[in-house]
Amino acid sequence: MHTFLGQAARHIFGHHARAHPSDRAVLDRICVVLPTRRSVFFFKQALATQSDEPFLAPDVVAIDDFIQQTCELEPIDPVSLLFEAYDIFKAVDPRVEFDRFTGWATTMLADFDRIDQYLLDAKAVLGYVSEAKALERWSPGGHPATAPSSPATERYFLLFDHLYRVYSALRDRLTQTNRAYRGLAYRVLADHVEPLLLTNPKYDHFYFVGWNALSASEE
Repeated sequence: MHTFLGQAARHIFGHHARAHPSDRAVLDRICVVLPTRRSVFFFKQALATQSDEPFLAPDVVAIDDFIQQTCELEPIDPVSLLFEAYDIFKAVDPRVEFDRFTGWATTMLADFDRIDQYLLDAKAVLGYVSEAKALERWSPGGHPATAPSSPATERYFLLFDHLYRVYSALRDRLTQTNRAYRGLAYRVLADHVEPLLLTNPKYDHFYFVGWNALSASEE
């Protein structure tokens, strides 16, 4: 099999399948991590062709499953995450209305996800957004914008002042209940590599196969 996954399967099998029983570096002591569940399926097929005899296969998992299993946090579904975020935002700003909140909450939560996946300083990033929105209230000449202020516009700008508080509270609530959105799970594992991954007694070797354009947490 001359595909990339076929070559990877042959390489891993050749290095570990015939190890002496006293050597712990055998196939069932290995974890292979791939980008998608589809690639997991084809890698397993390729690995099965490496021998005519039965053998104990390594664990082969997609990265999202690997992250969730290793950091021991349950993934939260998008609808539950939306309601958790609204509950927190409502505590920060009782005037926020659910129908308006759902109009921009998806973008906010996607930003939170990217902040965590790329290990960014959330306070700095969200503080910058708040300051950028504050500048919109002023004209380039340094004078207040000509459009009259109103309670609606004031509430609009106030939303951005709350972003970091909401991010922090949401992260704390989820981790305290052993839940996480995707980016948060990646960040938790990246911040705790030694206890969660490197000292894992189940595996002697990890293979990360088929990766490119890594985020900071994946690196």
